[in-house]
Amino acid sequence: MTDINSHHVMGLASALRNQLSQPDPYSETISCREVRVGLPINRSEEERQLEPRERPLSQDIGTLCAGIAASPTDKEGENGALLKICSQKTLDELLIKYLAVDDDYLKSMPEHWEDCGKV
Repeated sequence: MTDINSHHVMGLASALRNQLSQPDPYSETISCREVRVGLPINRSEEERQLEPRERPLSQDIGTLCAGIAASPTDKEGENGALLKICSQKTLDELLIKYLAVDDDYLKSMPEHWEDCGKV
């Protein structure tokens, strides 16, 4: 069931990106980018030790989405862009590109993810 849903969402995102890549005076205030994450989740303890992350992946993705939402949409080719994240390096580069930083006013995320081994 999740495969069907994810394929539908990918199709919708593709249609939105295609629509926004064409000039349209009515869509100037709409910002649409698709973020596809290809990093492993629910890694074993051994995998986490081999490739540790500074923060939970979900926190980085949330921070990136906030940075994307806050970024200006007038950059050439940015609106409707597909962002593929297949490595931690790519994710870190996108966090820098979109000036995505953690909100210092918020408390840190619960540390439950460390205890469960679900990073």
